[in-house]
Amino acid sequence: DGFNRNAAGGLNNDFGAFKTFYHGNFELPESTVSWQAGASMKDFGSSTFYSSKFDDQFEHTFKTFTAVKAEGRGALHFTPSVYWNHGEDRFELFRGAPDKYPFNYHKTNVAGADFHLGVDTRLGRTAFGAGARHEAIVSTNLGEPRANPEGVYVKGLSRTAYTAFAEHSFIIDRLSASAGVTAVYNTGNSEGVRFYPGVELNMRLTDALRIYGSYNASYRMPTFTELYYSVGGHLADPNLKAEKLHAFEGGLKFLSSGVRAIGTVYYNKGQDIIDWVRDASAGDDAPWMSVNHSMLNTFGQEVTVQVSLPELLVRRNFFLRSVNAGYSHISQDKGADAGVRSLYSMEYIRNKVTAQADFRISEHFSANVSYRFVDRATESELIKPYSLLDAKLAYNIPVMEVYLRVNNLLNREYYDFGDIPQPGFWFMAGANLTISLLRR
Repeated sequence: DGFNRNAAGGLNNDFGAFKTFYHGNFELPESTVSWQAGASMKDFGSSTFYSSKFDDQFEHTFKTFTAVKAEGRGALHFTPSVYWNHGEDRFELFRGAPDKYPFNYHKTNVAGADFHLGVDTRLGRTAFGAGARHEAIVSTNLGEPRANPEGVYVKGLSRTAYTAFAEHSFIIDRLSASAGVTAVYNTGNSEGVRFYPGVELNMRLTDALRIYGSYNASYRMPTFTELYYSVGGHLADPNLKAEKLHAFEGGLKFLSSGVRAIGTVYYNKGQDIIDWVRDASAGDDAPWMSVNHSMLNTFGQEVTVQVSLPELLVRRNFFLRSVNAGYSHISQDKGADAGVRSLYSMEYIRNKVTAQADFRISEHFSANVSYRFVDRATESELIKPYSLLDAKLAYNIPVMEVYLRVNNLLNREYYDFGDIPQPGFWFMAGANLTISLLRR
């Protein structure tokens, strides 16, 4: 029923959810065909998440998806696939009160097809591919006015992305390398055909130690929300450009029996990054406006270590199964104007520490304890560094898991992104049932 209430004392963090998923495959002499389908439905009180001005927001979502993929074997690897995702959404600015503000309704459809062709020769593997992805929405307020509206769906928009790529990979002694380029044309913008290259190098210094480096260019189209959401203190820009990113990464990997350690340094140079900003001098009544930032450069470092004690000590039934630890640091150089408050790009996790231990209590009982420390760069006075401790106890048999989970075991009071108070001590019990149907 939720961990928080609105100013009127009503529930505004409650939720109910349902999910189902199916996956199957079929073996042919020269290929494997697999397919999947699923559906999810969720009703939840979204509190002040979408706008801090309104604390009784509510949302209902229903999603379905399906996909079919074939993968060939042999010297020629031909991999075609098709997919379709459908979503329906009802957003209530005032929960259960359409007379105060009309509900927003949306339907989205994303359908696409891709094919990849890989060829193995003495010079390595060469791959080609192409694809098309169509995105469409009908809505009460997102998109352009429709020529033939249907009920509440008076607005809509659609766009199609066409892609083609080519890449080549090879291995020479201890060196492996790959390079490629992707061409993209999207009907949703006026930028024409754009090319995004990528290259990656890996060198095995020893059997366990490797050094690697990569460069990749990519883009992201603005979402329909970023283009047209002008409700509840937001003012969207339908002329947003696509984000562009140049990503550089390098690091070391130590991979041995029982120990995996990875250290990474990366630098992302972003252009036309999409964000919601508002004039700080205008106070809390100023609207949030979607804009393209001139730049957003990110410099980060990550270190992760994973130790498998049974494998390291050669003791299969050792009670401490694994220990994981990680640290990440990010710093950003933003090209925002003075006096402008950002909703996204100026809010990021600056330092994060994680640790996790998995225990084998008996043949069927297991336990997990995890810790995380989060330090977020923010302009909010409410958001401060915090530490959380979670735990899980599970009973496992081949087809079922029954578990008890506790989040925020120490009942810490903390705020996360958007000045939103987070749950305190949260106890959950549940079960997972897995059924596999095999036919030979």
